[in-house]
Amino acid sequence: MAGGRPSQGKQQRYDELEELAAWFRQALGDAGFGSVHEFVATGMFEKNAVYGVFNATRLLTLENTQSLAVALRRDAGDVRAVWLRAKEARDRELLAAERAEERRLCSWADLPLPSLALRNLLESQSMSVDRLPYSMLGVIEPPLSTVYVRQHIRSQDKRDRQPAVSREGTPAERSPVSQAQTTLSVLEAIERHDHLLVTGEAGAGKSTMTSYLARTLSRVWLRETSAAGLPLGEPVVPLRIAARTLDVGGSWSVVLAQAVSRSLGRSLLQDPDPAIFTRRAQGARWLILVDGLDEIPDARQRREIITSIAQHARAGRDYRFVVTTRPLPDDDLSPLISADVARFAIQPFGHAELDQFARRWFGSQRLDDPEDRADRFLRETSDGRLKELVRNPLLATIAGVSAVRDPDRPLPTSRISLYERFCGYLLDDHGGRRETMAQLHRHYANDPDRLTCVLWIHKHRTAIIGALALSRTGDQTSLWSTAKEWVRRHAPHSVTEVEQWKSHLWEELLATGLLVATDGELAFLHQSFAEYLSAKSHASTLDADFAALDGWIRRGIGEAERTFALFVFGLWAARADHQAHRIVDVLLSRYDPRRTLLAGRILAEGVRVDDPAAERVVTRLDALIRNENDTDRALEAVQVLGGLFDYRWVSSRLAGLASLDSLPVRRRVEAIVALEQLAGPSAITEALNDVLPSCYGRPLRRMAPMAVRLGAPIVEQIRERVQQMVAEADADAEEWANAVEVLKKLGLQDDTERFACSVLSNPFARQDDLKKAAEALFDAKGMAALPQVIEFAQTRPAADYTGRAALADLLRREGAREASATIVEQILADDSGTSSSGIAAVTTDLHLRGSEAVPAVLRLEERWSRDGSWLASGDLLEAAAKVVPDDRIAGRARQRAVSGIPLGADLYVRAWLAVEGIAAVPEIMKVTDGGRRLIFLDRVWVAKALHDVGALPEAWELAENALRCKDRGLRTRYRDAGSLLLKVDHDRGIPALMEIVEGDANNFPLLGGLLDALQEHDSPTAERALRDLADKLTHNPYVSSVELRDALITLVRCGEKPAAVVAAQAAIHRQNLTIDDRKEIAAALASYAELELAQEVWSHLMRWQEYSLSSDVTLVDDMIAAGAADWAAQELRAQLDDPLMAARRRTRLRQMLALLTAAADVPGPAHPDDAPGR
Repeated sequence: MAGGRPSQGKQQRYDELEELAAWFRQALGDAGFGSVHEFVATGMFEKNAVYGVFNATRLLTLENTQSLAVALRRDAGDVRAVWLRAKEARDRELLAAERAEERRLCSWADLPLPSLALRNLLESQSMSVDRLPYSMLGVIEPPLSTVYVRQHIRSQDKRDRQPAVSREGTPAERSPVSQAQTTLSVLEAIERHDHLLVTGEAGAGKSTMTSYLARTLSRVWLRETSAAGLPLGEPVVPLRIAARTLDVGGSWSVVLAQAVSRSLGRSLLQDPDPAIFTRRAQGARWLILVDGLDEIPDARQRREIITSIAQHARAGRDYRFVVTTRPLPDDDLSPLISADVARFAIQPFGHAELDQFARRWFGSQRLDDPEDRADRFLRETSDGRLKELVRNPLLATIAGVSAVRDPDRPLPTSRISLYERFCGYLLDDHGGRRETMAQLHRHYANDPDRLTCVLWIHKHRTAIIGALALSRTGDQTSLWSTAKEWVRRHAPHSVTEVEQWKSHLWEELLATGLLVATDGELAFLHQSFAEYLSAKSHASTLDADFAALDGWIRRGIGEAERTFALFVFGLWAARADHQAHRIVDVLLSRYDPRRTLLAGRILAEGVRVDDPAAERVVTRLDALIRNENDTDRALEAVQVLGGLFDYRWVSSRLAGLASLDSLPVRRRVEAIVALEQLAGPSAITEALNDVLPSCYGRPLRRMAPMAVRLGAPIVEQIRERVQQMVAEADADAEEWANAVEVLKKLGLQDDTERFACSVLSNPFARQDDLKKAAEALFDAKGMAALPQVIEFAQTRPAADYTGRAALADLLRREGAREASATIVEQILADDSGTSSSGIAAVTTDLHLRGSEAVPAVLRLEERWSRDGSWLASGDLLEAAAKVVPDDRIAGRARQRAVSGIPLGADLYVRAWLAVEGIAAVPEIMKVTDGGRRLIFLDRVWVAKALHDVGALPEAWELAENALRCKDRGLRTRYRDAGSLLLKVDHDRGIPALMEIVEGDANNFPLLGGLLDALQEHDSPTAERALRDLADKLTHNPYVSSVELRDALITLVRCGEKPAAVVAAQAAIHRQNLTIDDRKEIAAALASYAELELAQEVWSHLMRWQEYSLSSDVTLVDDMIAAGAADWAAQELRAQLDDPLMAARRRTRLRQMLALLTAAADVPGPAHPDDAPGR
């Protein structure tokens, strides 16, 4: 490499010119020049121009740069791409500098008066709120501000309580809380995170929440309400749009403008100019509230919109997002997850929220006795299934409407009956302002043709609405077109010959209150209304054999369409000639746990079956709870059991589970919570006393809300257990931090503060413990806690780099910027720190200083790269790019990505993409040769990164290359690559995967990974491929134990009894299965309630001579959990009677029997050899 004149330190080097400078240095050396001075001495070019290129201080014109290339015996075209990248980087740098000079609003105190265009938007949003058609329901419409009950949201991130991303406003004032803040309001969450994804079931309050946000923030800008009470430091401009209105092409500003026009419609004085959305609004960032992501029916279009949102949610943009949706698969949401959008779930009404709603609702109805009516409503909804249903705000509102309309009728007690009554109010001839038949006769008495038309449309409005509902949940054609086409097909000519028949149809449909008009189109007021009415239409056409049952089961298994499917099952089963047990029989004919859970949910919806059928469902759920390896699925089964209000005998099952010592504590605690829901507080006393001594962090946190609801005695019990927990001999800082969270949930403010201080002063507390304690202290004391936390942070041990970094970031979020900066400076000045603490400190530094901190990032990255710490270097650049998307970071990431590092290129690519987005994809594909220059692991991760920015063809190419790579990889990475192909194109992906399998049939990690990938996708073609793949694995004599185990369990889950028999026989006879994998097969059989088959495997394993004592112990645990303790004791004694049993094994069998006798309620020794001391 050619040398050069040393820098005189008088000119600044520009990172965006470094690549061009590197090209020039290489070209000098290749041309034989020993130094840049030699080249200057030739006199061919002006020396300052040459030194400017060499020192990365000057960008020449393209023509002059190409002349340099020719002079160095290079092709002029060789340098063009390098020059263009430098030019584009310089342009971006100038643009960034220009934008940095723009006004940035940092405080509500500096809020300007809105411009005329902005006022138009704000006034429209302050009035435009999704609301029920109260007048048509025959009740008084309450103002949103009167009846709205603030709901909370709970973090769903696996990285719970991550540091907030860039925050530009001053810290919001916190007020001390009287009760533990177990969740956040949406404004508090927005204060902590730039972007939110909020999920919730149908009617959970997502749309009302975004309406209330838009209205509240709009009124602040309009000076109609004060910003003083907002827990939000940064001023933002709300912009609420329906997700389905983003389905247009064009630039982002044009898409937003059209979405606003379609969402707000006639409430706008004029359509907004797209230019208003190209930058901040009067210095404030836009808060874009995207409502109803799940209501975009086309999966491809939804994916494009998600990708677009993720692209504009990158750091440094002028947009913040709150996106709401029903639960969707993680695969669909991966671009948002990768963009660090914080995930939350909206919480249902608790007792306090329901009480508040009831009093506000009945108080708004001008009743003579509103308090008495509210009390009666709360009593009627305090027991049984209705108690759980009204935790859903929409269902609570429907119940409230029913209580006002029909005070002498009992409230509906199921979801279906609530919707049935509500829709009945809107579609009969007695509600609100709708004209009755008699009124129609009078109105059109002098125009008989028009009268005939109007009466016909009025008479058939329910059928027309049903057709629209079918369209909304089916082919998704235009509702207005569907309505007109339905009338043309079904109405006599005398109706459609009337000149104004379309106008009458439009008015009649809107008069039902179930539909609203948007931009010349019809839309259902709420998606769940369309689902209920569509389900009615489906149920009326499905025959008694339910031939389409398999398709509806698939819809019910997934979360996105579960409510819709449950409506269909319930309405079909309610018909006189239909037998509900038909659904249960088909569901339970296969072992898939999701089918068992769906069967339970159908019963929980109020679908009645006879006790034997219900017993089968409960037995399968019980088996899942006892034996399922997946804890989340087991807990889900407990929750389903707790909803079977029509089968009160289930409470005894729950009580048995709660008292089962061999059951994991989390499952026992969940059983107690479900038991209290099903049978009331008196049913849990014994079980609570029994399980509490075994409870620690998470189970105690789960019980805390129930304790608060049940009152002071239970709260005191939990509090005493917390004190015992931290007094135990092995209690460490983690247990104290867990105690802090439990005490916070219990609302014990003094205890919370005391325990939090203990954690913060513990020199051995880890970063997560410190964050929990500090956040609890802020929740308890508000900003009064700031001096304490600063002191704790500053006095942490110098070697606690990660803990100090975590507290520094928390202090930054709370406004203590100077203290935060001091700690960060100390951490970065110490070369002994860990990479994780360095990344955390740099990230905080970037939050504090913005682009000024980038040189420090690059210096640290350079040092780590020199040391060969590639993964740390990549993590650093990726983390930095997500905070400050600076071109210097992208340039460094690009250099590393193409440098041929041995591992971690994906991290550099992610950093590159975080700055440049999808525009970087062609260059990434070029420099990596379509991924072929990357090792297997990096190919998979780069493919995922490309997918998340919307580069689907390129993501497919890299993922397929990874799967075809002959370098054997990890099973999990094969799974990721296979899932990626299926996400990009499901129909094309399945044959591609099976073709890859045929070409590499003995690559068992590949086959196992694809087995995992296929199980994530529920379709008939995916299931067939899954069976074929599992069958290939089980018939390969050389298959590894893990893949054989998983293939056998897969075949059982997808199959029926014969598959379970095959799996049991394989667990006994196949020699290439380890003891642990055989035990897993037995546990799977037990979880599917095939206890006899599981016992055959366990009996075989008892006879094994050589394996560890720990395997004996876990085998006993499995048998006790399955409820087979008595059988196990009998079998052990029988084997001890076997004279051929080896002495060593006989000793182990005695140990197993002793353990079984001690751990389960089985009779003591009955065999002489089992006596103590023998």
